[in-house]
Amino acid sequence: MSALEGRGFTLEPEIVSVAANAPRDRRYWLITVRPKNDSPVNYPGCKLDQPPPADPTSVTDPTCDGGVMSIPPGHVTKPDVLGHELLHLFGLVDRYLMATRIKRGKKPETILIPTRETGGRLDPLGGEAGTILAEDLTFLFERYGVYRMEESRGLDTLRSLERTGLTIEVVRAEIEHQKQIIRLGHDPQSLIRLREDFRDKILQDLPP
Repeated sequence: MSALEGRGFTLEPEIVSVAANAPRDRRYWLITVRPKNDSPVNYPGCKLDQPPPADPTSVTDPTCDGGVMSIPPGHVTKPDVLGHELLHLFGLVDRYLMATRIKRGKKPETILIPTRETGGRLDPLGGEAGTILAEDLTFLFERYGVYRMEESRGLDTLRSLERTGLTIEVVRAEIEHQKQIIRLGHDPQSLIRLREDFRDKILQDLPP
């Protein structure tokens, strides 16, 4: 059984606005917004990929100065794009081919073609609007030691309980007991008899 089996995972970013000339705090990733959609991607000391001409594109490099994301103004309100770039900050790479589609009389259009078979699942790293794939999340959890921390935390809790005289079997039995109380609305093991006839109580409350 996995240490995280049956549990959900939500990423809640903490965003702090800083001035353009503020000292770099490497405890945080840095997200910069370019002046215009067609502005070049620049960051001191780093060589970042340049987007296609006239095509607003976000660019992220996790190895640049502790992790830097550069986005055009048009992407500020696009959560799917920001989520895609966030995966790059964790070290995951793109899984798509980029091509330019040209139609007569129309502006050239950049399209993204996913390169991985996912069994019908949308792949955010393939340029599609979807949540992170389970195998990518597993890779990140393994890489960052999340499984090891969870397993150790469970072991520490168990050892703490054992020092107080409790075993894992006793704890599991008590958990089931509490679930039964919630389900029934009363404690079936209580020594206090469950009242079934309330006529005496009703009579007491009646006016003389």
